[in-house]
Amino acid sequence: IALVQELTHPMFGFHPSISPDQFEESIQNIFTLTLANLKETAISLNAPDVKHCVHLLNTCQSIYLFAAGNSCSIASDAMYKFSRIGLRAIQSNIPETQVSFAHLMTEQDVALAIVYTEVK
Repeated sequence: IALVQELTHPMFGFHPSISPDQFEESIQNIFTLTLANLKETAISLNAPDVKHCVHLLNTCQSIYLFAAGNSCSIASDAMYKFSRIGLRAIQSNIPETQVSFAHLMTEQDVALAIVYTEVK
């Protein structure tokens, strides 16, 4: 059912047209897709679950961020932002180091896996 819903979604198959010759239209196409993605994310969020996750992040000893490939830059940025607000965040782009981090985790820690896929 989810696959059918995804295939019939109005944004499915929408690929923003980007052209140096149609710069204004390109900007609008990119913003249209970005806004649609944000709206879908907002709809899919469950407020009690988000509240619980925020509580876990605020009360944990350490936040371990796990990512691979293109998601590593998002994890690095998240580590920086968590650190800026006083939360202890740990991240590495090296897979072997991530495995070591996983072994160091305790029940007082939170693992945050980041998966970022850019729509093309």
